[in-house]
Amino acid sequence: MNKSELLEVLDRQKFIVKNTEMFQKNYKEFVYCYNYEKKISLIVKEYEQFSQSSIVEDVMQVRMLLRANEINIWNSYYIILAPRLSEQAEKKIYSIERNPKGLRKYVITNERDLYRIPFIKLEQSSGILLNFESSFNDILSSNDQDVIKFLEWIMESQGDTIEIKKSIIKDKITKSFVRTGLDEIR
Repeated sequence: MNKSELLEVLDRQKFIVKNTEMFQKNYKEFVYCYNYEKKISLIVKEYEQFSQSSIVEDVMQVRMLLRANEINIWNSYYIILAPRLSEQAEKKIYSIERNPKGLRKYVITNERDLYRIPFIKLEQSSGILLNFESSFNDILSSNDQDVIKFLEWIMESQGDTIEIKKSIIKDKITKSFVRTGLDEIR
């Protein structure tokens, strides 16, 4: 993923490129984006080669610059656009995200990496919304009336959108299946 592709995705996520004059003096390679709804800042830099020390140095410069311009550093993230690397090199480059110095950091080597960032949502490209309930009913069909009742209970209990406690599920299974099985034995 290159810088222009990343900026297109960020634009669709309502991150607007602004305040470029902040970085004009010595830091032309940085791009500053801001989302007004979420009040989140992103600083993007594309790297040709990976060097953890130079990245940390850049992050610290950006942090000082943000503080000097009274920008909330706690809602600011440093996006590292890295070139496509070997699998072993990728493991090494992702370690920079765990480095606590400066700002929170995310390494982006491809579009999938972008969606690891909690506030960046995967885009619905087809425009088709999934209907979990109808898909659920199509996939999990049965001729057994007890199973059908159990699946209906899951849907009525909003099991498609919330987590149903294991103890409640066990109780329902016991009442629906175990008791029925015992009745058939007698």
